[in-house]
Amino acid sequence: MYSFDASSMIHAWDNYPPANPHFESLWEWIADNINDRQFSISKKAFEEVNHKIPAVCNMQEVQVERINFLELLK
Repeated sequence: MYSFDASSMIHAWDNYPPANPHFESLWEWIADNINDRQFSISKKAFEEVNHKIPAVCNMQEVQVERINFLELLK
């Protein structure tokens, strides 16, 4: 599993804007990998990104799932 931080999502947004049709496949790929649980983002980073660029969370039907990592360590 790969993890995004807020700055990497903002960097991607600024340099590869979803509104640009040339980058549509990139954002679909990111959303698909989130849905497949290959990519994750911490709750804190999600909160930072969500209020600054909410369209990232609405590009597709991205299934946001909360994972308690402490439970995974047991």
